[in-house]
Amino acid sequence: MDAILKVLIFVAGVIVSVVLVPIIERRKITIQRAQNVAEIYLELKDLKEELASHVKAYFNLILRIRAGGVELGTGRIFVPITHNIDLSVLMELYKKSLFDLTGDQRRAIKGLPRTVGQVVDQAKNFESDFLNEKTYSVAFVKKNNQAVLCGNI
Repeated sequence: MDAILKVLIFVAGVIVSVVLVPIIERRKITIQRAQNVAEIYLELKDLKEELASHVKAYFNLILRIRAGGVELGTGRIFVPITHNIDLSVLMELYKKSLFDLTGDQRRAIKGLPRTVGQVVDQAKNFESDFLNEKTYSVAFVKKNNQAVLCGNI
């Protein structure tokens, strides 16, 4: 009787493991895929906020130039300093989640480095043109208000 009970417990263990292990593994994979996609969306949200801050800073600079160019009482023009935006984390997450994304999502993420690069390049060109007085007449502001150009991160 004891031997039969051991065999039944062994067979029940084998059956349970054969049935449950694949179900558990599929569930783990599903959870991991959902986490990977959630991480991509979080990284995209961070990127959106960073790009929005760049756009806002340059928009405010243009508004200050049009309004006379000088912060009240300081005699300074704050020029935003452009920094490179690192997309390596996003691209690593993209590689991990390649099969979990739709075709449109994959194409959108693949195009981000080029698009973000263009935004950063345009900001750097704007900054360079502004500081080198190629496009905007900083000399006028300097002469009339004793303005000093300052970097503002």
